[in-house]
Amino acid sequence: MGTSGPGKPKRRYYVATLTLVVMLSLSPSVSWGVSKYFENLRERALNQTPEAVSNLPDAPAGVPRSDVLRDYAPQSVAFESTLDRLQISAERRIRLLEIHWNLYLTSRRTLGKSKTSALLKLLHQELGNQDVTAGRRSVFNSPEVALEQVNTWLGFFHAVQNQSFGSEKELELFLNDHSPIRLVPSQVLAQRKGILRAARAFRFPPAALAGVVDNELSGTDSAYGLAGKLRNFTDVIALRNAQLYGSSGVTGNLSRTVGIAQMSWEDSLLQKPRFASFGLNVSRFPSNEAQARLVLLKADQNLLFTASRLRGYLNAALKKEPLNSQIVTSAEVYFLAPAWHNSPEKAQKGYTWGYAWNAFFKSCLYEFLLARKPKS
Repeated sequence: MGTSGPGKPKRRYYVATLTLVVMLSLSPSVSWGVSKYFENLRERALNQTPEAVSNLPDAPAGVPRSDVLRDYAPQSVAFESTLDRLQISAERRIRLLEIHWNLYLTSRRTLGKSKTSALLKLLHQELGNQDVTAGRRSVFNSPEVALEQVNTWLGFFHAVQNQSFGSEKELELFLNDHSPIRLVPSQVLAQRKGILRAARAFRFPPAALAGVVDNELSGTDSAYGLAGKLRNFTDVIALRNAQLYGSSGVTGNLSRTVGIAQMSWEDSLLQKPRFASFGLNVSRFPSNEAQARLVLLKADQNLLFTASRLRGYLNAALKKEPLNSQIVTSAEVYFLAPAWHNSPEKAQKGYTWGYAWNAFFKSCLYEFLLARKPKS
């Protein structure tokens, strides 16, 4: 009876893998189409934001405190300057100034001073990008739409903060039913310890990492999980090829990023100096693609490497040395971290786009949720 040579099983595996690659090369577009279909159905069913949570809290009555007026003054100047560049007419300008002032008061009351300052910086950047002569990408096509979206989020935050929840299940249902966009709070909060550990290890606010994780998980959870199943499958195939042949080869093109926060395996190999700078153990640091992919498939390790990469980007964005290890507390990281995580090129050019915009508001929400003591 003949026996197969030692090279035949590998060849059969390689042929099978190539076949799967051809099949999967079409799947991302199919997955995207199916995802969009189901997302549209969900938005229609929920009408995006239910009226019950769209009402904003009442603006503070009376004359604002002197510190509130003082803090708002530079924001008002920047906003009016942006309206000038957008060539907003007088009547429209008056209305926008009124909305901006009320938004500031509401945000300060709902989110606090630090996050309000970060929010207005993000809004200023978005409105500046709406100037077509700037040549930068924006999320919305008018100041009115951007301000409306901010107010929708503020109404949602106000409702969450002032609603009484008898159990974690009630909280989850409320968030899922009333959030302005898709959230996966149960999946993110299931990783609470890992998120806190990773962000604290690299000394930046954990909520910024939570916002990134929600963005990534909500994408893989769409279309009844089809996108996630496809991603997991390609990750496993790429890992097996890397283990067998030392490189994932063609399959790696379908699995450039891995795991819960979609960390790049190539970038993970570059984190060793930062791990050392922050005093983390590097004795078993991955040294090749197979080892990196295997590590990143573990949620707690993926979060740790993602946090390291984010800290490097934050140092660049905040004009710090690459291995700077001082504590970062600014709420600006709530949009800087996801922007650089998703697209360093767009972040460097000052673009605003949906991924980073949504992650900022998600991070504001998760700051509240991570600090909240879970109920049994």
